[in-house]
Amino acid sequence: MKSGEIGRKRKMVYEMLNGCWRSCIMPDARTEIPFVADAIIANPPSFAHVHCAQALGVPVHLMFTMPWSPTKAFPHPLANMQTEESDPQTANFMSYRIVDVMTWQGLGDVINLWRKKTLGLDAVANMVAPRLAEILQVPFTYCWSPALVPKPSDWPSYIDVCGFFFREEKPYTPDRELDAFLRAGPKPIYIGFGSIVMENPEKMTDLIISAVKACRVRAIVSKGWSKLGAGRSDKDILFLGDCPHGQNS
Repeated sequence: MKSGEIGRKRKMVYEMLNGCWRSCIMPDARTEIPFVADAIIANPPSFAHVHCAQALGVPVHLMFTMPWSPTKAFPHPLANMQTEESDPQTANFMSYRIVDVMTWQGLGDVINLWRKKTLGLDAVANMVAPRLAEILQVPFTYCWSPALVPKPSDWPSYIDVCGFFFREEKPYTPDRELDAFLRAGPKPIYIGFGSIVMENPEKMTDLIISAVKACRVRAIVSKGWSKLGAGRSDKDILFLGDCPHGQNS
């Protein structure tokens, strides 16, 4: 709070809300052909989805790569629940409520201001807002394989698990460093953390190297946003920057 980080995040969300609305109503930036959305497909943390759909009177469908709908099967990915003195299933379910309520407490006034100022809509009541998508039974599709995480039995019919998404990959040729590493020995394993930022990338790098050595394998490690492996080198480990992950790469 003292550094102003919270204020900057709130301003960023307000800009994001306006950007989502513009993407629903603005002409094509290249051709200038008029455009108004017939439907909205969005992920839950974009926040604007239900409100834009209400303003336009169009359907909305939420999709995401991690669970965002209350279930007793597992906790919300952003919640660190301690369940030693409570029923784990109840704690799992409540974790979604807690995240929704805390998110609305931090951003509710920003969203309601935007609803009124930009969309011309009334404010959403605090009792309803955190569960708005659930109350409206907005269709939800989760983009992971049910073989990996089956659909929880307590999710209703309008929530589904459809499998991973794939797109057509452009032809890719590895750069010299990657190509040389792949040719230098047995097939490596891959280690990566996506967009997760490590608190201590140096310690994580040491842990990865130790694990690779203990398993007696070769490895390609994605540097990621934490810049893992900075200043480190090992003949059995390649610390790699941006690279396509497609199955044909």
